[in-house]
Amino acid sequence: MDMVFPDGYVPGAKPPPKRKADKAAGGASKRAAKDNSPVDVEDLAKQGKLVKLTVAVLKEFCQSKGLATGGKKNDLINEIKSFFGL
Repeated sequence: MDMVFPDGYVPGAKPPPKRKADKAAGGASKRAAKDNSPVDVEDLAKQGKLVKLTVAVLKEFCQSKGLATGGKKNDLINEIKSFFGL
């Protein structure tokens, strides 16, 4: 049985270096930029979309309103919902 190799293949040769994404060419960043725009927590609570917020944002809102900041994400969401009477 004969082995089939692509054109230009040299057995035992070192593979070419991997190319890095060129930022000038519009290569995508692995991390999204932080969006520091204000979030309307009340509107998101009324829409039932608080789960889309990060724990840090939920905690920050709870701290600003004097609410409990302990527990898991769901605890923070419940605290915010009760704050708005939802």
